[in-house]
Amino acid sequence: MANEEARALEERQGLRPGRNQQLVYDALVKSGRPMRAYELLKLLHADGIRSPLQVYRALDKLVREGKARRIETLRAFAVCGQSGQDGQVAVTICT
Repeated sequence: MANEEARALEERQGLRPGRNQQLVYDALVKSGRPMRAYELLKLLHADGIRSPLQVYRALDKLVREGKARRIETLRAFAVCGQSGQDGQVAVTICT
């Protein structure tokens, strides 16, 4: 559902994500949890993402567009903009 809403918003605003941005965004949505860049690289290697720079550029663009958020304490990224979210992210760290 979040994917459909995000794509509808992009079309209304005239924005089209690049292939790498879409692959990274879809992987974040599918995972349902924060992911590190190198986890994404490993996951997307079969899809042609071969360089950490490709992942970081895609993540940077997703963060700038408000579709993803960097969680500094985890050094990971999570998807934003799902229905019912107010832009706040809460993370529990158990030790």
